[in-house]
Amino acid sequence: MPGALLTIALFVFGSFLVSLQQANTEMSIFLLILSSVFALYALVIYNDGKRSLELREWMLANIDSIRRDGLSYNGVFIDAPTEFMQYELCFSWVVVTSRTKTAYYVKEYHPTPLLNLLFTGFTCLFGWWALPRGPFEALHAIGTNLSAKPKL
Repeated sequence: MPGALLTIALFVFGSFLVSLQQANTEMSIFLLILSSVFALYALVIYNDGKRSLELREWMLANIDSIRRDGLSYNGVFIDAPTEFMQYELCFSWVVVTSRTKTAYYVKEYHPTPLLNLLFTGFTCLFGWWALPRGPFEALHAIGTNLSAKPKL
């Protein structure tokens, strides 16, 4: 998904350059903001996937110590009763819809309501735009985020 978002960001940025040549100021500003939003979300989603993989590998390598006494991971203490939150993200473009899960976030250490708002907002903006599956996948992702419960 980050690659698709980055490709769209580059396409929109190219449209921004064309609108600059046509001296269409309002459209240029809109396209620059839209391109920046796509690029920013591509970066967030890429880092989220990377972080998820690192956490999963660390937990598998230290599973016995975590169950027994708990361990610190990047300044966050993780033990058996630690609660994790995970959200869904939906992106649609023309006829392609992609719905994916985010990394796990430790409930006590991360601003999980803000993250929920960030991922739900992304889905509200960019999840609807593919037919026929886009609206259904977006509603499913939003429903999952609104009813998200911590996992042990």
